[in-house]
Amino acid sequence: MQPLNETFFLDHEVLEHLAIGIGVTDSEGVFIYTNPRFEKMFAYEPCELLGQPGYILNAPEEEPSNKSREIFAAMNEKGRWSGEVYNIRKDGTPLWTRAKITAIDHSIHGKIWVGFQEDISKQKQIESRLIQTQKMEALGLLSCGVAHDFNNLIMLITGFSDLLIEDKSDDDPDKKLLSYIKDAGLNAKEIVQKMLFFGGQSKELLEPLNLEQLIDNSIAILSSPLLVNIDLKKQVERDLPDILGVTSEIHQVILNLFINACHAMNNEGGRLTVSLSTTETGDLNKQEIDKSESNFVVLSVKDNGVGMDQKTIDRIFEPFFSTKKVGQGSGLGLTITQEIIKRHNGFIKVNSNIGEGSDFRIYLPISRAAKEIQTQKKNGDADVFLD
Repeated sequence: MQPLNETFFLDHEVLEHLAIGIGVTDSEGVFIYTNPRFEKMFAYEPCELLGQPGYILNAPEEEPSNKSREIFAAMNEKGRWSGEVYNIRKDGTPLWTRAKITAIDHSIHGKIWVGFQEDISKQKQIESRLIQTQKMEALGLLSCGVAHDFNNLIMLITGFSDLLIEDKSDDDPDKKLLSYIKDAGLNAKEIVQKMLFFGGQSKELLEPLNLEQLIDNSIAILSSPLLVNIDLKKQVERDLPDILGVTSEIHQVILNLFINACHAMNNEGGRLTVSLSTTETGDLNKQEIDKSESNFVVLSVKDNGVGMDQKTIDRIFEPFFSTKKVGQGSGLGLTITQEIIKRHNGFIKVNSNIGEGSDFRIYLPISRAAKEIQTQKKNGDADVFLD
């Protein structure tokens, strides 16, 4: 079938300059016309789509055969179809569009399908973030409710174990068993604090932190079980400034990243590079950066493990999402890591490719308050808390 000529529309110039994408196919779904907006939307050259089947624009995740079957069925039955389509541009980048297709009987070309497509990718991104926020809020409320009830039980366990321990002599074998019970209760208390943190109902003490010391502590903890076959390299910029943060939380972030990197290398050996440096806001081009902070300390944890595709990267911070085998992780490690970094006014960037490993970069603001608190501590002034 020949491509449509300019007589197809009353005003060809208007069509060519419309801000909405228009694609016309024959009854078999093969393109016979696309306007400039449509071609630009999908990153094709002028007339390049002519003679191509429409389903080549559907992203692989959408299962093109099913989507095409849905559209063909509706067009044959009703002569029209509308809905949202997950597409892919010529360069491989994803694209969400809202499409409306109508069947028309044309005097020259017979039955044709005229499709109008509008790019709604930004809208879908906003919706996705909103859904994620709602999920986090619901999970936070659930965590807080469970944590408060659990905390009452822990107080009973630790309180009565303390009373029983006081009544036992040092040589009494029961005293050691009771101490185990008390330690278990204290460990459970830490878990409750994490749950309250997750729900935004905990306050932690802020203090100036030396990230290099925290990294060294983490390496010491993991050196035997996880890092034995890992070629570890540490790179630290000279005169690195302190950040203002919560020691236990930043320590947890570092441990999470180390453990994930080791698992990505299947615990069979590999190269792990940990680096600390500084950067300026102007070098980042990130909208979420707090403009009041001009400089950041950057913690990079880079491995040469299995790596991730973009689809996986887009989901790694979702609660309970995990690429690990059953029993190797809860799927909350990176979720909690992201929440901790956000509370410290920082953010995370992830670069990864299949077979090339991953690079997690944590950006934490260098705050003047770190120096101020050091001075306050010397003078005995009040502590500062993270809300």
